[in-house]
Amino acid sequence: MTASLLTTLTPRRAARLLGHRTTVEVLVRIEAPDAPIELPPRPPLNLALVIDRSGSMAGLRSPPAIGACQRIVEMAA
Repeated sequence: MTASLLTTLTPRRAARLLGHRTTVEVLVRIEAPDAPIELPPRPPLNLALVIDRSGSMAGLRSPPAIGACQRIVEMAA
């Protein structure tokens, strides 16, 4: 199936001087028909999340890392 594009030219000014060389500015609008998006099936995804529990992650660093992992799991569900 071949879909055609709709092209519309709209001049910026309604008139021009006859007999004079003039540059005409136009708005070019090109519209394509809606087309269904057909994506190939996605293969299954294996995801592993690892949280560093070493001393360098102690204190204020662990909660943001844990929260990020929780959001990833929620988005994947």
